[in-house]
This record gives sequence, structure tokens and C-alpha cells, in this order.
Amino acid sequence: MKTKLNKIALASLVALGTMLPINSQAQVGVEVIIGMPGVAILNYHEVVEVDIPAAALTALIGGTAAGDAMAFEEGQANATAAENAGELEADFAINVTEPTNIDFTNIPLLLQNVWSVRGINNGDMEVVAGAGDQQTLTNGAASIVTSNPEVPQAAFAAPGMNPNNAVSGDVRLALDLSNATAVGNYDGGGQSTYTLTVNLL
Repeated sequence: MKTKLNKIALASLVALGTMLPINSQAQVGVEVIIGMPGVAILNYHEVVEVDIPAAALTALIGGTAAGDAMAFEEGQANATAAENAGELEADFAINVTEPTNIDFTNIPLLLQNVWSVRGINNGDMEVVAGAGDQQTLTNGAASIVTSNPEVPQAAFAAPGMNPNNAVSGDVRLALDLSNATAVGNYDGGGQSTYTLTVNLL
């Protein structure tokens, strides 16, 4: 009888022991490894409207103001007058040479801070501009032809994903104003004038 009671008491103590708190604890550390891809985020203006004030264009042209015109001297000229229908006429056949500092078929236009790029890459990142779907901007029968879009900024180190660290940049275009004969807006009918491409180098 005692043996049976002893066995019951021992079993009770073992069961009670499994319910008691364990004083010793084991602590382990776990390393997390995350693989990140190369990625870029490009922010840009889908429509860029440039207003050119008369003051800016006349400053580019140069010369001396004469009312609404910019005047350029073409030197002395001589002509012999002839009678025509009761009127004396002297034809000086002016030869336009001025201004010599500007080519109206190739006016540079710099569009500043029209894109922003951020991203992740082990190497550098670059932004490249290219010709869009429509490089001729029209205003009725008048037109402005754009060409040679380029990004003047060199390649740069990946700045990460934080918008505060993004790299902003410009696009330069050449404008042919030789057929810009009308006042007002010239546009490409909703088609792109230039494109932007981001390359991870």
C-alpha cells in the first residue's frame, strides 16, 4: 500500500514540476538579409509651356530700340536717282547682315529643372533626351521646328529612394524660328516634342 502511495506522490511531484516556471532562458540573434534590385523613379512635366517675353527676345537679338523694333545699322550706301512717272527714285538695295550674333534657325532653349530622378544602383545613373513624335510646333500656317534635344547633366551616383535626395536636371533644345510668323502659342497637337530615358549604368 505504501509503495502505491509513494508512486502516486512521485507522479504528482513530476506533474507539478512541469508547471513550475523555468528560471534559465536561452536568447538567440537572427540576421535578416534583404536583396534589393536596381530601380529608378523619374518625375517629369508631361507638358512644358514656355512663354517668351518680348524683352527676352529683343535682349537676345540686340540692337537699338526703335519703337517696337530693334534697329541695326548697315553702314553707308550710295545710289543714283532716276525719274519714274514724275517721281525720283533711288534704290539702295539694302543687304541685311545684322545681327551677326544670332542665327534664327538655331536658337538654343534651355528648359531648367524639368525632370527629377532617384533610385538604387551600384553604378551611376543617367538621363538621356531624344526626339519626340512631333518636333514641328505649329500656329496656323506658322511653325517652329525643334531639334537636337539633349540633357546637359552628366551621369550621377544613385541617390536612393528619398525624394529629398533626388537629382533634378534640364533639357536643351534648338529652335528654328525662321517660319515663326504669327503671335501666339505653337504646339505639336498633343504629341511629344522630346522623350526622356533613364539608364542604370
